[in-house]
Formats: sequence, structure tokens, C-alpha cells
Amino acid sequence: MRIVTLLVALCAFTAAGCERDASQTIEQADKSFQTWSSSLELTSKQLDDSAITRKYATVLAAAAREELDDQAESLRDVPETDSRRGELEERMLLVRQRWAALRDRAAGGGQ
Repeated sequence: MRIVTLLVALCAFTAAGCERDASQTIEQADKSFQTWSSSLELTSKQLDDSAITRKYATVLAAAAREELDDQAESLRDVPETDSRRGELEERMLLVRQRWAALRDRAAGGGQ
């Protein structure tokens, strides 16, 4: 249930910032990546403990993918000369790796 609460908060947080300057975009992406990294880690542990179903993990992974795609789109609006953009793009890759691992495990690709 913590994950559901986290997802609702994250969606509200994302919707609040339609027009943002680069600093706001960076801050939002940073928070989003932190949140999703933690959520994916927790979900993976819960899947290991059979505390959640594979279907639930799949749904959460799909939500994570959607949010990561949205944040990637937002980061494109940040100038490439802003070093924070590159740092966040690297962090996003790490979160995407965590996402892919959970997606594969939820699909039955190994536990």
C-alpha cells in the first residue's frame, strides 16, 4: 500500500509542474528518479518475499516506465550545456536498468 500512496503523490507532483524553467525541471526529475528508484527497489524486495503478486509488480513497472519517459521528455527542454542535465540522464539510465530488471522478473524472467 505504501507504493500506491507513493504513486499517487508522484502523479500529483508531476501534474503540478507543466510550465517550468530548467531548475524546476531538474528538481522535478531528480525527485522523480529518487522516488522511482526507491519504489522499484521496494517492489523488487516485496516480489522476492512474495508479498506482492507478479501482476502488481508489472503494473508498477508500467507506471514507472511511463513516468521515466515523461521525465526524459522534460529533460530535453533543459539546455545541453547544463551539466545537471547530463548527470540526471545518467541517473535515469540507472533507474531504467532497475525498471527493466523488475519488469523481467515480474514477467517470470527470474526471481
